[in-house]
Amino acid sequence: MRYYRQEHAGRAAALNLGCKNSRGNIVLFIDSHGLLDASCLDEHYKAHLKTEGSDVALVFGHLALIGDIANFGRKDFSATKQQQKWMLKHEQDPFRACKTGNVSIRKTILEKIGGFDEDFKGYGFEDAEFGLRLKKAGYRFKANWLATIYVFSLHQTLAGRCQKMREAGHNAVLFRKKHPWIGLQLVNPISRSAYYLYTLFGQARLKQVLRKLRLSPDNKLLQNKLRNFCHSLGIAEALHPKLKLPTTEELLALN
Repeated sequence: MRYYRQEHAGRAAALNLGCKNSRGNIVLFIDSHGLLDASCLDEHYKAHLKTEGSDVALVFGHLALIGDIANFGRKDFSATKQQQKWMLKHEQDPFRACKTGNVSIRKTILEKIGGFDEDFKGYGFEDAEFGLRLKKAGYRFKANWLATIYVFSLHQTLAGRCQKMREAGHNAVLFRKKHPWIGLQLVNPISRSAYYLYTLFGQARLKQVLRKLRLSPDNKLLQNKLRNFCHSLGIAEALHPKLKLPTTEELLALN
């Protein structure tokens, strides 16, 4: 194993650094909170061998959500029939097929496309944008649900998760600037609403959600409302850089 370090420059830059220093013909991208099945590497390799000479550039595998890491090995997390159908249904969708938690690609094609766009900083959409450029260049994707990675939950703070969604809002705006038509599904009048709601109705609604969340800190519905608000707030501040909005920590501290 070889370890490379660079000053923080975003996820896209980190992915490019790994690819640049790789020695093989096929590069597999995974996340930090994933455990590879014993056959995962072999399944990726076999899929590339079967599609060699075709227009298939990328293979994506099954991401098995196992919750706590203690669940690893306790039961079968293989892809169900329903999950297999989902993978086939979305096989050519870069937003779903190109998540870098379990994708492999031939290094020559990755370099030909230009790697990941390092304009994307923070969290979100650098992988989908790369997949979209692959698709526009005429390449296809291949699903292989036998290539399994077991994804365990990270114990992140609520503030950390909200900040990631805010960064995703920034990157959603950048994605739309680079791909205006496709980007409409990421940034539209509905997704831009949070800032205007925030200014029209003040902080009352947000405070109400926070008060409820303090009483029920494990309430997933309330957590998702807060994360979605932060995502939309990220979109608003990326569209209007001169806005002075509260930081994520300041938002969560409202009483």
